Amino acid sequence: MAGFGFLSIVLIARFLGPSGRGQTAAAVGVFYLAPMVLSLGVPLYIRRLAASGSRNLRKPVVRLAVTEVPVCLLLSVLLYCTLFASFDAHARLACLIAGCFMWTPVMWSILGSVLIGREHFAQFMVVQVAQPLSFVVCLTVLAALDCFSVGAVVYAHGISNLATAAVAFIVTADGTVDEDGIGCWELVRGGGRFLLAVVTESALNRLDQVVALPLLGAVEAGYYSAAASIPSLLLAVGHAVAASKFVAITRAARSDAIGESRRLHSELIQQSISVGLTASLIAALLVPVFVPIAFGPSFQPALIVFFACTLSAVPMIAAYAAGQALVANGLGAALGLIQGIGLIAALMLLLVLGPAVGALGAALASGGGFLIVLLLSLPLLRCNVSALLPRPGAVASAIQALVHKA
Repeated sequence: MAGFGFLSIVLIARFLGPSGRGQTAAAVGVFYLAPMVLSLGVPLYIRRLAASGSRNLRKPVVRLAVTEVPVCLLLSVLLYCTLFASFDAHARLACLIAGCFMWTPVMWSILGSVLIGREHFAQFMVVQVAQPLSFVVCLTVLAALDCFSVGAVVYAHGISNLATAAVAFIVTADGTVDEDGIGCWELVRGGGRFLLAVVTESALNRLDQVVALPLLGAVEAGYYSAAASIPSLLLAVGHAVAASKFVAITRAARSDAIGESRRLHSELIQQSISVGLTASLIAALLVPVFVPIAFGPSFQPALIVFFACTLSAVPMIAAYAAGQALVANGLGAALGLIQGIGLIAALMLLLVLGPAVGALGAALASGGGFLIVLLLSLPLLRCNVSALLPRPGAVASAIQALVHKA
C-alpha cells in the first residue's frame, strides 16, 4: 500500500515538477481531510464494535456514506470558489467533479475499520492497496498517453477512491443478512466521541501540505510534500504494529485488566519506537542516492528537507500507535484533545519556521507536533518514559507478532 502511494508521488513529481507537485498535494490533501471530517468519527467507533463481535455493519455504513452526497456537492462548490480559485480552468473543473465523490473514501475507510476490528488483516490489506494501486495505474495511463496535468491527476485520484469503495463493499461481506443491524444514527452518535480524534489525526498528517501552498509558494510546498512522502511510507510500520495489538488492548480494557493493559501499552510504544527508528535510519541512508534518481534533479536542493522528514517518522509512528491504544481503551475524546494540542503547536511552528527556512521549517514543525502528541499520550496509557527507549529485541517481537497475526 505505502509503496504504491509513494510511487504515485514519484510519478507526479517527475512529470509535474515541484510546482505541480505542490498544487496536487494541496488538492489531494483536501480530498483526504474532508472525508475524514465527513466520516464523523465512525471509523474508530465501528472498529471497537467489530472487535466486540458486532455483525451486520456493512449496510448502515453504505447508507451513511450515500446520505452525505449532498454535503459533498455543496463542499465541492465552496472549494471551487475559494481554495482552488488560483488553479487553471481544467484543474478547477477536475477538483469540482472529484469533490462530488468525497463520500467514497468515507465509505471505504469505515469498512476498512470493520475489517481491522474483525482481525481480517488480509482483506484489510486488499482495501488499503486498492486505492494507491488504482491511482498508480491511472497515472501510468496518463504518462503513456502524455496527458499529465494537475487536473488529470485529480481525476485519477477520484477514480481510485471510487474503485476502492467498490472493493471494500465486496470484501466486507460477512455472510449474514444485512438486516436488523445497527442503525446509521447509532453509528453517528457513537462516532461523535471519536470525531475530534479523527479530524485532528488527519489534520496532523495533511493540513500542513494544504497550508504550505499559500504560505511557502508552489515550489517550496512541492519540496515539502515530496519529502513528506517518506514518513508517510514508513507510517505503514505503525499501522501494522498497532493493528497487531488493537484487539488485545481492547479486550484487556473491557475486562479491566489494568496490569495487562499497562504491559500491552508499554510493549506497543517500545515496539513502535524501535521499529520506526530502524526503518527511519535505513531510509535516511538511502536518501542521498534515492531522491535524485526517483524525484529528479529538480528536487536535489531539498535533500536536507528529505532528511528532516525521514527522521520525523519516528515520533509520527509512535504517536500513531499510542493513539490507537487510546482508541482501544475508549479514550477518543482524550486522543482528540492531545492531537488538537499537537496540531496547534505544529501550525504555530509552521507559521514561524515556514517563512524563515521554507520547506525545512515545515518538516521540523511536523515532527514537533507528533512528538508533543506522543509525550502527552504516555500518562493516559500509564506508560513510563522508559517506554520511549528503543530496544533491539522489540523489532524481532513486532515482526513475530505480525507474522503470527497474518
